[in-house]
Amino acid sequence: PPPSPKTSAPAAAAPPPQDTAAAQELRERMVFLASRAVTVRSGLANLERQQARMGVGLRPDMAASNQRMDFLMKEAGGALAAGDLTAAKRQADLAEREVERLEKFLGK
Repeated sequence: PPPSPKTSAPAAAAPPPQDTAAAQELRERMVFLASRAVTVRSGLANLERQQARMGVGLRPDMAASNQRMDFLMKEAGGALAAGDLTAAKRQADLAEREVERLEKFLGK
């Protein structure tokens, strides 16, 4: 039998067009949120040092919230870099909740 013609793999689907205005707005939001997160991290570090001198540690729920904040910020940044605005917004929303929780805990 004659050799069958090679079939080429289907072309990879092009990523959906990005709404550049929405992407820029989300980038700006992430910059602002990242600066708030830095302030929170600094406040928590100071609190941890003070509490360590008294022989106690940071509340476990606040330590967990800090870890979630860091993870969600990284996830949001990665999704934004990948052009997945929906996932980036969702992760940023969740990260912002953690930032707010920690700011409230720190009295900011």
